[in-house]
Amino acid sequence: MAEGEQDFEALFERFRDFSRRTYHGAGPADYLVKLREEVGELERHTCLEELADCMLVLVGLSRFLEGDLKAVLRGKIALNESRRWERQPDGSYHHV
Repeated sequence: MAEGEQDFEALFERFRDFSRRTYHGAGPADYLVKLREEVGELERHTCLEELADCMLVLVGLSRFLEGDLKAVLRGKIALNESRRWERQPDGSYHHV
């Protein structure tokens, strides 16, 4: 495992441990409510700190889902790299 991957894995585990200790009784629906709040903050203040908040909520949510998030991310990146992407009228991109 490369050094950057080790750092990423350590961050994932650190936040999962934090969320287990801190958010007693929270379930997936609670994390989704928190994610909506954080996305709203990101929309109002587009900065790395708000983006990090969104990512951390997603990492916390991942502990309720089966599978290895890091492996799924690697696979999704490879899949997206193999797709052709087009810009949409609203400025977003979508694979075609």
